[in-house]
Amino acid sequence: MSKNILEEIRKEQVINATKKLIIDKGYSNFSMKDVAAEMDMSTGLIYHYFENKDDLLVQVLKHSFREPQRRAMDSVEPLPDFLDKISTYIESMNEVPRNDPEFYIILLNYLGQVLYAPDIEQILKKFFRNLRNFIEQMFRSGQSQGVISGEHCDGLPELMIAASMGISFQYLVDPEGFQLEKALGRYKDVVMHYLKNPPQKDHKDRMATPAVHPDQHILIESN
Repeated sequence: MSKNILEEIRKEQVINATKKLIIDKGYSNFSMKDVAAEMDMSTGLIYHYFENKDDLLVQVLKHSFREPQRRAMDSVEPLPDFLDKISTYIESMNEVPRNDPEFYIILLNYLGQVLYAPDIEQILKKFFRNLRNFIEQMFRSGQSQGVISGEHCDGLPELMIAASMGISFQYLVDPEGFQLEKALGRYKDVVMHYLKNPPQKDHKDRMATPAVHPDQHILIESN
């Protein structure tokens, strides 16, 4: 095995050890010495792979996003049907709080640093923009298939991300009291129902004030 491959393996091991420390202790409550102890290696060797703690934390964030993004793309992209794409994407995202809640623990730790760490802010901005773009791309396929109009897609990527993450964060805070499965199921049902039954184009016209019958004018004028 080449030296470069060994170094990449070592880096990933350090990143995974750091993730564990973030989950167990919190973003700000560990040192590089703690990482070295977790790895059973010298602190100097950690600095061989990463410039400093900030560099390590940035790499941990990038690494944390990689696997969920890959899973979503692999499950959705081969599907030709728009509604199948959306349904599969939602189910893929729903699996994260079920089987990988650590992802949201790490994300929550980093969200608290957005106002103070420009590097982390940029990574998170890119993550959310890429996520919105990925969902928008699925909606474009729905438009090309004639399932839904662009007007009815406006704001849906943002809403879907907010709902998915909001459910997951609530579950993290109150796993005993929060009904995760019911919330995930209802979220998926609401989105799929909207896409299968989008508002009609004349919805606003139907909601407008009804026309006044001619006889009503007579009654009004006679009063």
